[in-house]
Amino acid sequence: MAEHEKWFAQAIRDLDDLVELGYLIRDELGLDVTAIIDDLRALTMHYATSRYPDAANAIPFEVYTKAYAERANRVIEWVRQNLQLRARSRC
Repeated sequence: MAEHEKWFAQAIRDLDDLVELGYLIRDELGLDVTAIIDDLRALTMHYATSRYPDAANAIPFEVYTKAYAERANRVIEWVRQNLQLRARSRC
C-alpha cells in the first residue's frame, strides 16, 4: 500500500462526519460527490451513532426510518459505481 493510500485509510477511520468524508473523496480522488452530499449530510448523525451507540439515547427501531435506509442505499450504490470503477482503472 502506497503512503498516500495509508494516509487516506487512516483519515477515513478518523472522520466522524460523512460530509467531510465526501469532500475528502472529492479532493483526494477527484470524484464528483454532489449526487450524494445531501444524503451524507442527513446520514452523518446515524453514522456517528453507529460508531458510538450510547449517543443515540433511543432504541434503534425508533430512530431509523425507511427514508434513512433509502438514503443509505443511494450512498452505497454510488460507492459501488464510483469507487469500483476507480479501483478497476488503477489495475
